[in-house]
Amino acid sequence: MIRPLSIRDHRVLRSPASARFSVANRGWPPGWRDSSDELIAIECFGSPSKGHGSTLFVNFTVGWSVIHVSNTMHVAVVLAAGAGTRLGAEQSRVPKPVTSLLGISLLERALRSVQAAGIDRAVVVVGYRAELVAAQAHTAAASLDLDLTVVRNRRWMSGNGSSLLAAAPYVPARFLVVMADHLIPPSFIDLLTETTMGSAGQLVVDTRPDTVQDIDEATKVRLEGSRIAAIGKKLDPFDAVDTGAFLFDRRIFDALRDEISLGRGELSVAVQRLAADGLMHAVPSDGSFWCDVDTPEDLAVARRVLERQILASREQAVAAGK
Repeated sequence: MIRPLSIRDHRVLRSPASARFSVANRGWPPGWRDSSDELIAIECFGSPSKGHGSTLFVNFTVGWSVIHVSNTMHVAVVLAAGAGTRLGAEQSRVPKPVTSLLGISLLERALRSVQAAGIDRAVVVVGYRAELVAAQAHTAAASLDLDLTVVRNRRWMSGNGSSLLAAAPYVPARFLVVMADHLIPPSFIDLLTETTMGSAGQLVVDTRPDTVQDIDEATKVRLEGSRIAAIGKKLDPFDAVDTGAFLFDRRIFDALRDEISLGRGELSVAVQRLAADGLMHAVPSDGSFWCDVDTPEDLAVARRVLERQILASREQAVAAGK
């Protein structure tokens, strides 16, 4: 009979792979002190941690001691490789992720959202005018104290799915994905990381399609309960709209490889493949403002909404005497 007598140590491991490594090798997780004790039992159980991702708590039973390890997912992939044709980026030579909105680039706004939700590491995938976008990513990450990896996707024109696949070597078993050209609030990240991961992927969806600026260009989602039954731009009928905020495990990469081998490089096609197998679930948004910035009209709408939010925030501060 194993009787835990004391908590010997506690460490935070950055990647879920660390816990799996220790189980597979019947040894201590990397970074722990040497011990001659034998790892004789392991127990895993999940618990959400607000603002800090989905946490896996692991009890390593070593000899007569139980060591508690908290293993938290802190990584977000930001897809920032596109040219932004509909926004006029190719004509202006300013990549869409670098486009300024009230003095802050779209890419920095995406990084601010994930950082505000407690994420401490970002993988930014660049393509069109890669050096310029990478420089913007480094500047923003430094100001936000984010650990940054920049990945160049030389096949970015084949679709955003190829950009996510380029990030595969740099992410742990579970990770977030957001779009550099989508304005999303930190609460969307919280919604994903606070929901139990029971499938290959989760997507924050907006169940109020009538509020979407350009519904014709939006990626639609058909739901069966919480499960995503189908996804695509031409989908009809549909129940919700894709906000561009995802949480995946590594099965998305198998789906991407299969679809890209067939000449289909869009992320939504790989998500559809997972959905067909019952492996994608929807997380309803909390009603906060979000926006897919594809056109000058989208940018103008986003500017007006943000200006109203800034004004309301200032008025609240004045009312509170701050």
